[in-house]
Amino acid sequence: MVDRLEAGEPAAVGLDTGIPSLDAITGGLKPGNLIVIGAPPSAGKTALATGIAQHAAVSRQRGVHFLTLEMTTAEMQRRALSRLSGVSMHRMDRPDGLSVAAIQNLRAAADALQDAPLYLDECAGLTVGSLRSRVRREAARHDIGLVVVDYLQLIAGSGSGRENRNNEVAEISRAVKVLASKLEVPVLLLSQLNRVSRGEARRPQLHDLRDSGAIEQDADIVILLHSEDYAHRGDPGHTFTGDTDLIVAKNRNGPTGVARVAFDPERASFTDMEVAH
Repeated sequence: MVDRLEAGEPAAVGLDTGIPSLDAITGGLKPGNLIVIGAPPSAGKTALATGIAQHAAVSRQRGVHFLTLEMTTAEMQRRALSRLSGVSMHRMDRPDGLSVAAIQNLRAAADALQDAPLYLDECAGLTVGSLRSRVRREAARHDIGLVVVDYLQLIAGSGSGRENRNNEVAEISRAVKVLASKLEVPVLLLSQLNRVSRGEARRPQLHDLRDSGAIEQDADIVILLHSEDYAHRGDPGHTFTGDTDLIVAKNRNGPTGVARVAFDPERASFTDMEVAH
């Protein structure tokens, strides 16, 4: 470690997310870390995670095991093609109007994705035991540098009943943290936040993580999404801006802060804006 520091290299090298302002706060996604992305339903957590996964696989050629418990593989592919080609999903749904240039961009994106070590794993009805088995099996088959689980509240614990969901969630978050440590890879675990009242613009906090305080305890990094657009969606006269705060509410080995990004819903992608501390 001292040799690396003396050579001007960081003590621990993290996988960059493709969002420089977020990396400036977190130092990247480090091996063995559990990184929780929290947001209310339909607020962009899957879009953020898929963007990070795609950047890791396509731009960095790092193996990514993406376990999706809600979205289909076809929907994941559609988002990935849109994000990489720049062709909106709206236009992809009406292909008879696509230009020759758009088709060429989509073909180039498909070729890049075909060659990328991105392994989509559609696994509805996942239990904590099968999660461990699937991730270990994929790690034995491929050189995995990132694991993404979308999302925590859809995973079932090992108990036969659901009378204490807090205990189940605590078991799951602890199991995922242990898995990250043993495999020495970063794990992105998506989690829902408790719902807020319609129109409420309150910034999310760690205690908003749904079902258990154990998520906050086990996580090395917690990133909470906050958007005024989400809070005021559907309001008369509201103009969509896409401005979103990625709030690094916990960072076990570094600073907290806010990365400002812009969300493009037509391509399910986030682009950098600035860093605020």
